[in-house]
Amino acid sequence: MPRTRLFYALIGALFAAVLAVATAPAAHAEAWRNLNPLAKRQPVRLASEGVSVELVPQIETHEADGETFEQASVRIAVTFPGRPPFVLPADEETLAHHGLGIGIARWARGDAQPAVLVVGFTGGMHCCVTTRIVTLGPAGPQVNALPPADAAPETRLPRDVDGDGVRDLVRSDDRFLYAFTSYNASWPPPQIWNLAGGALVDVSDAPRYAPLFRRFARRAWTECREGRPGACAGYAAAEARLGNGEPALARAIAAAGTSGWLPEPCTVPLVEDACPDGYERRFADYAEALRWFLGEHGYLR
Repeated sequence: MPRTRLFYALIGALFAAVLAVATAPAAHAEAWRNLNPLAKRQPVRLASEGVSVELVPQIETHEADGETFEQASVRIAVTFPGRPPFVLPADEETLAHHGLGIGIARWARGDAQPAVLVVGFTGGMHCCVTTRIVTLGPAGPQVNALPPADAAPETRLPRDVDGDGVRDLVRSDDRFLYAFTSYNASWPPPQIWNLAGGALVDVSDAPRYAPLFRRFARRAWTECREGRPGACAGYAAAEARLGNGEPALARAIAAAGTSGWLPEPCTVPLVEDACPDGYERRFADYAEALRWFLGEHGYLR
């Protein structure tokens, strides 16, 4: 190619590249901050793309047994464009003095409005992260919440794990904790939640998350083959998500051996959070218990 033609070809390619960048859709802004209005007892605010979140400390003084004490909480108000402030219902499980993680971002590619993520902490050993998401629906703002989870509070907005354009809230399935062994020896498999149609949906069984469960299964198996029942339960659950339920169950049962720590589900409604005497289900062995457990919680069908 003559040099003159090559020169103009390069100029044309460069111009096309610049034009493509200039005309590409701009990425939407997002914001995340850890906020604690009780630290200085002053309101704090986070805003992005016209959506704002204001946290206002609420201090109440009480007297009991001749002593005066304060009770602190936080009022959370979310304002969407063109809407009056929406005050979130009080969350008695979240301890305000730990502060809150606040995120503002579009949850899925193509969302018309950002959603607001509110993450708190209950305090206490092995517990608990609280998660609420505020979205703007046709009837106004609405709140969706996940059950409190044994996890460290988020330090950033959830990412898109599988590349489908939707942020994924990844938790552990806490139902496995203490089911077959102690807390530290338990292997709860991943649990993935999506925000879809204004509601939080458990999408853990979707095939697109197979890499996540495959990695977990490999790690759990290294412990399971050493005869650890908690790891074997997690391994069997992860493999069931991958479509290998029965073969993995047999493998897990063989590796775990015998175990004296089995779940004892209640066969009647609890009374004051306790099972009435004589109504616990007793399993003959680990094999029977694990098969029931995985079926009861949707891993085996």
